[in-house]
Amino acid sequence: MSAAEKFRAEAAKRILITDGGFGTEIQRWKLGETDYAGKLGLARDQKGNNDILALTKPEVPASIHRAYFEAGSDIASTNTFSANRISKKVLKFCASFRRTVCIQARTTSSSSS
Repeated sequence: MSAAEKFRAEAAKRILITDGGFGTEIQRWKLGETDYAGKLGLARDQKGNNDILALTKPEVPASIHRAYFEAGSDIASTNTFSANRISKKVLKFCASFRRTVCIQARTTSSSSS
């Protein structure tokens, strides 16, 4: 059975629970510019660019995902609110970025099950 089929079967049996706010959970970490920018060498200030934490501080989104799964969430967002070509043009690798965060969320989901 594929992942999509498993999802549909489970959704047919019960209401599935999704995670909550991601940005508000990130704010609790009180991160600074160096946390956001990491070693990517980007020219602009990255503070508040929550999506980029998947690359520069992956333990942050992983911890948030883990907490939601431990609290009973069935579905997790991927912290890619602004991961699109326009807002991430500075990254020049938006598609691979989105894949990275999806893999991280999936890995956290699997390890929390």
